[in-house]
Amino acid sequence: MPLAPRPILLDEVFVGVDTVNRGQVFALLTALDLDLMVTSDHEWCTYGELPGIAVHQLLTDGNDDAVTSARFVWNGTDLETGRPTPNRPRANARNAAPSTPLNPTLHTALNSAWPTP
Repeated sequence: MPLAPRPILLDEVFVGVDTVNRGQVFALLTALDLDLMVTSDHEWCTYGELPGIAVHQLLTDGNDDAVTSARFVWNGTDLETGRPTPNRPRANARNAAPSTPLNPTLHTALNSAWPTP
């Protein structure tokens, strides 16, 4: 049987859902082997029930129309920035965001099973 993506796209994921239930939903989506893409202005997807996900945070300075992206990877236990620095501790808490404020506007997350360039 050929392999094909099984996408599920959720906009403004988990608005009004408590933290415990968020983890349970991620466990269900993982068990169903779905390729997840979500948008949110606050969700970092750092739940132990989720074995891995890449977060792409869209950034803008607000002075022009330019947008850039910062990539973070949740490996099931730690949030990795892709650029480790000695002064930045790794996040290891439920729904933890990076320690450095990045002026977020929106971020999307992709299932880590999808190939990355």
